[in-house]
Amino acid sequence: KRIKVFHKNNEGSSSARNIGIDHATGKYIMFCDSDDEYDINMVSNMISYIKSETVELCVCGIEKIDEKLKQKQISTFKENRVLNKDEVFIDIGNDNFLFYTLCNKIYDLDIIRKYNIRMNPEIYIGEDLCFNLQYINKCKRILTIKDVLYKYYTSNSFVTHKYYDDYYNKRMVVLRELENVYKENKINLENIYYQYIKIIYAQSMMYHNKACKLRYSDKIKDIEKIFNLDYTKLVLEKYKPKEIKRVILLKLVNSKL
Repeated sequence: KRIKVFHKNNEGSSSARNIGIDHATGKYIMFCDSDDEYDINMVSNMISYIKSETVELCVCGIEKIDEKLKQKQISTFKENRVLNKDEVFIDIGNDNFLFYTLCNKIYDLDIIRKYNIRMNPEIYIGEDLCFNLQYINKCKRILTIKDVLYKYYTSNSFVTHKYYDDYYNKRMVVLRELENVYKENKINLENIYYQYIKIIYAQSMMYHNKACKLRYSDKIKDIEKIFNLDYTKLVLEKYKPKEIKRVILLKLVNSKL
């Protein structure tokens, strides 16, 4: 009686998760990837933190496990800390992937339903982050904990090194979501410019993927189109990074790779 199984046509993980949201009956909701694992105490520990700190979202650490390389990597927070949404948005802009994924969080189902927050089935790059941005924007208190309670198996994910012929456009959907919450909450846009530079760099790396069938001349035309966009010109004009890795990345992009 406590477990319900719903069958549907395969339309991607976002569509399946929306079915779960629509049929969920509890106070809270979690999302686990099919090839990953929860720590046996994950739910009880995180619910306890939520109740004691009176927060709308709890985020835990992740253990990344690469079965092929037989390597493990711990990614977590230095301490347990309650953040406001602006602090989380800045962390997201600074590449803190612990806020990107759905799998290491417990959400308040009432908030999701009140604001009609859903996964976007049309997005398959960064769809988790789009959902999180909408949700976090409705939160007042977000708790990050140093407990590592989720096991993420990277070698089982078929999308890790996948080629996308529309990569730039899909990534821009997510960046626009992030830019909107930055502007709405009056946060400095430097991290948005940084994320855009990363998109251009990543798009250029897509051209080196073996699955890319474009001719060299077409690859050049594609990247030239991006550099001729008004938004690209704006970012290259305004973005003045100081951190060394960001400076190097900007120089690479400016050289048109």
